[in-house]
Parts: sequence; structure tokens; C-alpha cells
Amino acid sequence: RMEKTDPFAEVEATRLLGIEALKIVLEEMPTMPTYGYCGAVAWDEYYWTNWPGAEDPYSQPYHHWPNLKYMLPFLQPTGRR
Repeated sequence: RMEKTDPFAEVEATRLLGIEALKIVLEEMPTMPTYGYCGAVAWDEYYWTNWPGAEDPYSQPYHHWPNLKYMLPFLQPTGRR
């Protein structure tokens, strides 16, 4: 449902979906905090593809950490503008 929601036009719907997602994260616990950081990472493949993930775990998917420099050579542009 998030893919079909425009976060700028449907602010309340986006907020409610975010709350629903947080409930799923808390209930299903897809990550285990081992050293003080338990975070879910999201990305969009509109402009860039080949992000690391379960299908291709070539790197940790934390694009906000220094290992982004190791991910950049693997990302592929989609050609969209």
C-alpha cells in the first residue's frame, strides 16, 4: 500500500501506514538489537537499482553509514528523471 500512496498528497494516509509498519516491526522483530542500534532501512529503486538486500547481500544496506562508498559502484541508474 505504501507504493501506491503519495506521501505529499496523502499525508494522513502516509502517517497511518507508518504507524502500521512500526507495529509490524515491533511484533515480528525482524532485527535484533545487539549493540544499541536496531533499525529498519528502506530504499527506493525509482532512480537507482541493485541495492544490497536479502537477494544480493553484497554489503550492509546502511546507506547512511560509511559503507555507502562500497555500495556506490554496484548501484545501477534506471535512467529515470
